[in-house]
Amino acid sequence: MEPNEKLEFQDKITVIDHNVRKRCNIGITNLAIYLQFFESQKMRISFKQIHFAEEQGFRGKDESIEIFLWNNTSIFCRFSDKSSRDKAYSLIPCKPEPPMQIIEKWRNGEISNFEYLMFLNRKASRTLHDYCHYYIFPWVIKDYSSESLDLKNPNIYRDFKKLGSHISTAQSVLYFLMRKDPDTLLQISHGQFNTPANLFCDMQEAYTTCSNQQEVICRELIPEFYMNDYTVFMNTNEVNFSGTKCDVQFPPWAKSCNDFCRIMRLALGSNFVSENLHHWIDLVFGYKQIDINNNEKMKYYEVMRKPRKIFNQPHVTKIIESKVPNLLESNEITKLEESNTKLQQQLNIRVVEIESLKEKLEQSEKAREKLKDKIRDYMNQPIFKSVDNINHYLNKLKKELDLSRREEQSRAQETESTHKQMLEWKRKYEIQKEKADNLWYRLSEYKNVKQVVVAASPGLKSPKKKEDATIIVDTPKSDL
Repeated sequence: MEPNEKLEFQDKITVIDHNVRKRCNIGITNLAIYLQFFESQKMRISFKQIHFAEEQGFRGKDESIEIFLWNNTSIFCRFSDKSSRDKAYSLIPCKPEPPMQIIEKWRNGEISNFEYLMFLNRKASRTLHDYCHYYIFPWVIKDYSSESLDLKNPNIYRDFKKLGSHISTAQSVLYFLMRKDPDTLLQISHGQFNTPANLFCDMQEAYTTCSNQQEVICRELIPEFYMNDYTVFMNTNEVNFSGTKCDVQFPPWAKSCNDFCRIMRLALGSNFVSENLHHWIDLVFGYKQIDINNNEKMKYYEVMRKPRKIFNQPHVTKIIESKVPNLLESNEITKLEESNTKLQQQLNIRVVEIESLKEKLEQSEKAREKLKDKIRDYMNQPIFKSVDNINHYLNKLKKELDLSRREEQSRAQETESTHKQMLEWKRKYEIQKEKADNLWYRLSEYKNVKQVVVAASPGLKSPKKKEDATIIVDTPKSDL
């Protein structure tokens, strides 16, 4: 611990990540969280590294905390009992926003549909660290055969008012994650993969199977489909799945994994989804949730995992703005492109700074080792014949060592601050990029509409001046 730290809590906990359970000692000070694993592994988590911490349930018991870090990872800690968990949670200053505030932000379009669904899963005691209680995301698109998609066409979207079931099991999650975690899939499948026909290899077949109302389990999606996680779709480990090593076959409208996830994310944030998502929320997390005990199709299914109900009344609808400034006249796209370029440049600068600071930390560590060697060398020299001489040189070396330690701590704090700034720039860059993608999409539509109008009216002449060619459209505000 640092000199100004004070231990305020300690206990034995279990850190959980799917099938891995690690027992460790936890200590919470006024500055950080310490985890001491029984395998001698140590971890220090500064409060500055924590985005927020949230109370969580696990397998029906409300005695856990999930710690979300700024680097987009999290640590799931299970305590011995609720009172111990509550004491630890009270000492962590990084708390999430109040639920009603987040709901209002989503309703007013201040956060995206993706961010809101992540929030709802957390409130329903779901976690990415347990396949039995994994995050649930909706199928959005139902057309996986067309050459291209018009995201403004309501016919490409699924019916959000209908749902076969919303049960989530480890098997249904690992159906999608078979390439990412084949070992766990083998464990729950008695050491043998399913036949190729029952594996996740084709998006069209997956949607047909997962949306079949006659099936006992109608699988919804997982968040990785909207996160550009290529390990879900590409067999990078070259695992042999019952004689096949296939990558996922994408629909014709997606040219690559990146393109597929980009279009899926745009569809999730589209106006049609925003206007209808509350129906799906009512079915999965709300008052229309299926009662498994009264459902003849599912009451004999033993490994059922439904989300915790968090709404007892119909969910609020999202406000869709009816008017936005004229995109062609305001040069909004150009501004976004310039902003994206600046953000990317700043992001690259932060990356270089972090690498430079890492090198300085390594140099500082080497300098400390050299100082220790100098101490040992001095102690072996004949000059140290008297206690006074020894104390003189020891004090001199101690000052040098303390100076080196302070410089190292300063560099570590600078590295942490720079890393946090880099993450914030990265987040802004991704938001701006998605907004720019949406605006480019709208611009192409406006041009198509103009071409259709000109073609349909041969006698209509195109205006010569830019101000005469203004097209005013009513378009909802961006989801971001």
